[in-house]
Amino acid sequence: MILGRRLGPALAGLCTGFLALCGAAAAQDFDPQEAPFAIEIGGETIPYQSFFTSVVPEGELTVALDRDAPAGAYSLVMPEGGAAAFEDGKAVWRAPDAPGESREIKVVREEGGEISLRVFILQPAGAMDSEGRINGYKIGAYPEEALRGLDAYSPPAGFVEVTAANMDARVSPHFTLGQFICKQQQDHWPKYVILDTRLILKLEALMADVNEQGIRTDEFFIMSGYRTPWYNRAIGNTTTYSRHVYGGAADVYIDTAPRDGDMDDVNGDGKVTLADAEWMFDRAAALEKDPRYSHLVGGLGKYDRNAAHGPFLHVDSRGYEARW
Repeated sequence: MILGRRLGPALAGLCTGFLALCGAAAAQDFDPQEAPFAIEIGGETIPYQSFFTSVVPEGELTVALDRDAPAGAYSLVMPEGGAAAFEDGKAVWRAPDAPGESREIKVVREEGGEISLRVFILQPAGAMDSEGRINGYKIGAYPEEALRGLDAYSPPAGFVEVTAANMDARVSPHFTLGQFICKQQQDHWPKYVILDTRLILKLEALMADVNEQGIRTDEFFIMSGYRTPWYNRAIGNTTTYSRHVYGGAADVYIDTAPRDGDMDDVNGDGKVTLADAEWMFDRAAALEKDPRYSHLVGGLGKYDRNAAHGPFLHVDSRGYEARW
């Protein structure tokens, strides 16, 4: 609750009766940056004005209109110039043979509105050398078998290349590419990362939800996003199928009032404790029960403060429910 986040417990309680009003004000200020129509890529619905996707070199990217997209003429504006009309609700773009680069394509509705897509052309996994590195960046080996046969745990086809020049590239309205890089080889460029579409969709949905609850924020602080298998082992994590190594997990907290490197008092009790991570946990769990987002089901974990960090929430897109 906005009015109660930095007040003592007694004063914070005064805000309880105004929860709906506080939430309405925050929701009104927050802009989810949704487009007037939605598209589908790889079976995932993208409703935002800006988003990302990826494709292997010389691969075909099929962009489909969402079944509820308003009628009208749509075109796929190509990065190399020209446009392709949507036929039977679909348009196709073929990527160049340019691993490590990115292109911007746009879906434009003649009657108004567009969606900008940042398309990362993957550095193929086959580019790793015998020691599991690409251009000197340590990645490591992935299991050959997918956990439970789930696509979310299939070995990656490739990696998004991150440079000092593209770190700030938007992958969605409120997240950038650089927020998800692994905390290894700090001065080494380029770096490589995997981004899971469902994770980014889930984070955007959660951000909209917490704003509706009265917590005004345009960002989550991401403590840990992608981890290479090499780094995951280096920090002592023995979980072979960690969602982090598949680009499908993020450890997050809200840090806006004030920006102090710590979780905010989001539950309004006048202090920052595990209860604030539990508040985020409950919002994320409720989100998965919403039919609009039930396909984003995954793991949720709440963590207390320790000597290294404050409270935070683990959120992932594993495809089945897990809680801790």
